[in-house]
Amino acid sequence: MIYLYPLFLRIWHMLNAMFMLLLILTGLSMQYANPDGGPITFQVSVRIHNVSGIGLTISYMLFIIGNIISGNGKQYRLQWKGLRNRMMTQLRYYLSGYFRKQKPPFPVSAERKFNPLQAFSYV
Repeated sequence: MIYLYPLFLRIWHMLNAMFMLLLILTGLSMQYANPDGGPITFQVSVRIHNVSGIGLTISYMLFIIGNIISGNGKQYRLQWKGLRNRMMTQLRYYLSGYFRKQKPPFPVSAERKFNPLQAFSYV
């Protein structure tokens, strides 16, 4: 089996999802907290919310460092020459080619993990 994404990146995505969900849930809990108590008290929500925010920040720092160390960061560098044409080709595929079961113009490979629209939006 070939993994297109290194283990650290897959773990990073899971951590980000967990931190984001905790931030949303505790944010809603703080917004609608019952002063008399409830399932999660205001103080506990604030503590979890702050820890999740710090965790997410550290996670992004590790992502940047991990991409520099592993060389995976090359996936986020744009090749500006011909970018507009490549993006338009991908857009046409999304608008019609996909529904006609055409092959993708920029298939995923170990060398190219993102199509031009994905690469542009991630950058």
